[in-house]
Amino acid sequence: MLRAAPPKLLDARAGTIDAWQARARWHVIAAITMPVIALLHLFDEWAFYYFLEPVFRVKELQPPGFFLPDWYQVLRQAGNLELWIVLSLMLWGVDAARVGRVLTPGAFRRGWLLLAGSAGAGIVAEFGKLVVARERPITGGSIDYQGYVHHWPLIDPLLGQGNLGFPSSHAAVAFGAALTLAWLVPGTLPVMIFLALGCAWTRMLMGAHFLTDVAGGAALAWIWVTWLRPETRMRRWSLAP
Repeated sequence: MLRAAPPKLLDARAGTIDAWQARARWHVIAAITMPVIALLHLFDEWAFYYFLEPVFRVKELQPPGFFLPDWYQVLRQAGNLELWIVLSLMLWGVDAARVGRVLTPGAFRRGWLLLAGSAGAGIVAEFGKLVVARERPITGGSIDYQGYVHHWPLIDPLLGQGNLGFPSSHAAVAFGAALTLAWLVPGTLPVMIFLALGCAWTRMLMGAHFLTDVAGGAALAWIWVTWLRPETRMRRWSLAP
């Protein structure tokens, strides 16, 4: 007569299968986004001229008393890590008040995950710049499109050569924070994605990035946050206090 496997063994097997399926998700996202970004290279030059606003970049073209609009400043700041550090501390404070303790997993978990989602995506993007070693579409205060200019990976960037742009770390931070916060606070996804897209748009208005730069940053953030979610590497972390 066949004997049933012990419950613990069944649970272990189920956990292994679930973890494998969850980890496979970021592989799937990478497999989808890579050909999309490759295709977007066909539109880089068109997008550069379509989105560029020279008055935002060249001081000589700015009329007296010109200042960057408030909406531009708001959207651009979504790519600054300092903003998400402050919001991470705020989440910590909110959850600490809810659970009645400060130094417990239920208090700092969401704040920590928001910081990990935004900062981690930015760090991955900065490492990606060292590997790809591609310059921005324009350099300095000019608006002259220079096309694709590459350097030796790792070596030239570490020697301080080049003004690297792929992938955009601003876009990576913005999308990393947006996707993480949308996961931690259900119902916020449309607003957060709008904010992240707005940040990517401001980088192109300034001529600071190609279309593929910001798309690459968004893709890396998506992969990173998917890897970060509890059902993958941080499976044991429940969002309950």
